[in-house]
Amino acid sequence: MKISFNNESLKQWIDRDTLFFNNEEIKYNNLVIPINEIIDFNISMYSVLYEITLLRVFLNYYIDIDVRTDHDVYSFQILNNSQVVKMFDYLQKKQIRLNDRYGLIELYRTKDPVALNKYLDINFKKWAKKR
Repeated sequence: MKISFNNESLKQWIDRDTLFFNNEEIKYNNLVIPINEIIDFNISMYSVLYEITLLRVFLNYYIDIDVRTDHDVYSFQILNNSQVVKMFDYLQKKQIRLNDRYGLIELYRTKDPVALNKYLDINFKKWAKKR
């Protein structure tokens, strides 16, 4: 799924659903989660294996979020990594507690995409074993 802010329409990944981070709510299709009902966000990561050729395989990494409220937990997998830092900024501005056991917020803020991918290539397997 892709993320967008303030109902902005995105041109990329038109075949994917959008998770909207609006002023006082997070919206996905008919689901509306008011900001004031959110207890916290759990931030983690997942990977997808891609095969370029028979001899070359690589992993793409994406952010996984669980939105916890008093009555439910909603899980989303974020595809557009370019918007992830903006999502973290939004959540921190709204003073939502973020559970980030792998330090992903800092990684996404401080590393360029190539350095981030190299770091994740080295560390992701270790993190996955700890789950």
